[in-house]
Amino acid sequence: MADAIERAQADIEAALARFERNTAELHLPDGSKKYADAVHDTLLAGHVTALHNVAADLDTAVEEEVATVQRLREAEEDDPTAQLNPAELQTANLRALFVQQDAEHLTLPQLAARLRGIVAAGNGKADRVQAFLWSRAASLRIGAEDERHRAANPGQALPAELRQQLATIENYASQLAAVVAPKSGISEEEARRRLTRSREALADAHRRVGEVDGSHARLRAGLAARYAV
Repeated sequence: MADAIERAQADIEAALARFERNTAELHLPDGSKKYADAVHDTLLAGHVTALHNVAADLDTAVEEEVATVQRLREAEEDDPTAQLNPAELQTANLRALFVQQDAEHLTLPQLAARLRGIVAAGNGKADRVQAFLWSRAASLRIGAEDERHRAANPGQALPAELRQQLATIENYASQLAAVVAPKSGISEEEARRRLTRSREALADAHRRVGEVDGSHARLRAGLAARYAV
């Protein structure tokens, strides 16, 4: 299911297409204005305002996401191992390397399936050691996949399929983390991923809106005029 940022991005896509259709209708086939300057400017301003109103919804969605991530960061337990008793901690230390290696080599769908099985074990009450190890391993894998994509594709947002796979894994990892520490918040890796995604969504939207409404061109022209020698 799409979240608020994804819905706002879809709305912007539709608004950009609508803006281009509406502004095209302000001109004749030869490119000249269909209406007198005053009427043209008024109609164009209305289309720009409508586009900006839709873009503002993304600003709101990003602000809410940033606030949510910050709240979860503050709720994160400083030391999740403190939630395990000595026997559980000893067992976790023995199993940690195996779980970490397994989580690193499974495909993302396989990892999601493994986490789903652990969540479902015991009628939804997963073994605490298993829950601790796999929630941590899954969070590390999410961060690694995110960094791997960004290193290979600088400046590009995560593809929809990869984003959905990571969101599914994150959901199961959060359920497992709650078995160990019900008040836990969010890992730093996941916080960084969500904030980066929000920042990139906002930057991309502002760039595209600025390109079609002419604000980027006006800014460049103003800077050129100001600093021209």
